[in-house]
Amino acid sequence: MIVVGWFMSIIITLTLTIILLAFLGTASHFISDENKIAIIRMIIGIGYCVFVTVILDVPLNFNIPVLSTLFHLTQIVVLFIGFIYCVYQQTDQIYCLNSLFIIRALVVAPIIEETLFRGVFIPYLLTNGCTSIFTFIYCSMLFGLAHINHLITEDVIDKAAIINTVIQVGFTTLFGMYSSYVFFSTKSVISCILCHAVANYLGFPDFTTMSDKKTAIIYLIGVTLFIGSFFIHGILF
Repeated sequence: MIVVGWFMSIIITLTLTIILLAFLGTASHFISDENKIAIIRMIIGIGYCVFVTVILDVPLNFNIPVLSTLFHLTQIVVLFIGFIYCVYQQTDQIYCLNSLFIIRALVVAPIIEETLFRGVFIPYLLTNGCTSIFTFIYCSMLFGLAHINHLITEDVIDKAAIINTVIQVGFTTLFGMYSSYVFFSTKSVISCILCHAVANYLGFPDFTTMSDKKTAIIYLIGVTLFIGSFFIHGILF
């Protein structure tokens, strides 16, 4: 692994994240077909992920602690229990996924993002002298920053687009913290990828359903159990 010192490691990881944003944003300005854009972004992401892993010379850990990983997957399901309840209530609708979404959101995106922001950046920063707490927060923020590509690709950047992006960046930063926690806990990229895939499948929480009292209570129960599960994990693992 290339050792450059803590300051340069921060600059390098930030620069690599910005370059990734530039690459992903470029595709939408030359191609109008959404499916083609998605495919090109997947190809760019995979290639860039391999490139960064090679140049930073970070050995990836693909071992998977089964019990700990299953516990973290259960945490995700518990957190999204309100969403699961809402889907169950919508008996007149069919919750289905198209093949491109499955490939992009459930396979390619989790692999690229977790390999880059957890499997490569975290060990790289730690090796170069960054503290665990700083690395935990910084990588989570980089992960959130990477999701402003949704704003970059907008044809018209208005107030609504900015607000939506801020909310999404905030949410993805929080999820980045959780995924970083999973990586520190399991030391496994695979565990992070699986948790990310499940979270992507369940999707961004629909807060409009919170107006219903019963749904709001179920969401609250899920969040409470999710927070409590960290204490259980500390005891068991």
